[in-house]
Amino acid sequence: MKCHQRKIREMEALKPEPDEHLKREAAASFDNAYVREITRKEAENIIVRYEWLKNMGTTRWSMGLLFKHPTNGQEYLAGVACFGDTAGTNVYSAICGEEWKRRAITLVRGACVPWADRVIHKDGKVHTGAAASFLINDACRLMVEKGFNIFLGYSDVEASEVGTVYQAAGWHYVGRGGSDTVQRRSDGRLIGSKIIDSRMKDHTGRPDKRRGATMAEVDRWAEEALRLGYTVKGSGWDRYKVRKHEDGKDITRAEVKQRLIAEHGEFLRTTPKHRYIHFAGSNRTRKALRKALKLPVLKYPKRKATEPSVSLEKAA
Repeated sequence: MKCHQRKIREMEALKPEPDEHLKREAAASFDNAYVREITRKEAENIIVRYEWLKNMGTTRWSMGLLFKHPTNGQEYLAGVACFGDTAGTNVYSAICGEEWKRRAITLVRGACVPWADRVIHKDGKVHTGAAASFLINDACRLMVEKGFNIFLGYSDVEASEVGTVYQAAGWHYVGRGGSDTVQRRSDGRLIGSKIIDSRMKDHTGRPDKRRGATMAEVDRWAEEALRLGYTVKGSGWDRYKVRKHEDGKDITRAEVKQRLIAEHGEFLRTTPKHRYIHFAGSNRTRKALRKALKLPVLKYPKRKATEPSVSLEKAA
């Protein structure tokens, strides 16, 4: 069974692509490839078209795979890897302990264009995905420069994914995580329940430790928010302002959830996703992380015919 994202890529491959012959010439060899940080807008152009969720999620940094044509020197964006956070630091501390939790981040979105890959026939099967494997590991190496060494990736069972790209890139499989609750929108997208918090919590202007901020700056940000009449919740680096109604009253989580249900229907529980872990950095750092890893490394899951979860089947 093919995963949904591959089906999307194959459908998009049928559409005419400007200068596709030049792009394929550039992508004929990884000697022409490199990875660099790109803008959110550049990443969004790829994600919305080729990624099955069709949104940027909690992306904070975006890395792009580019191929430079060996003759004309033109550069073509062929893939995107987006990094951010999808859960609290408890998820990260469960990987290698409290000491390393601030060094962890999640690969939240990723996609490659159809012309980036060459089809390989092996053992009676058709293989693609080399561009994606090249991209994600090089993207992780760039993220090391931003202070990250632990990378968490998920494969969505609801999208018929088993993590083929992570397996090809040599990531560690550590089993399934907890299930989420989602809404199925009219366009087929599945929107996670974290949207509830995003509609209630306001982090605007909050200093970010990962960008060099200090706790004193966060304290001043919280004090200013209180002075302006906001309710400030959370603790330490995770403080946030509670958004307000037009009448000045605080918005509650229950209100946000009920409004979303009224607009789009009930939240439904999903099947737990496959989880993969990757370490990047110096040999010493990677050795320390492997020693500190608290999760069991398991055999890679194999692709098989899967049915959607009961809850999502009812929602379809």
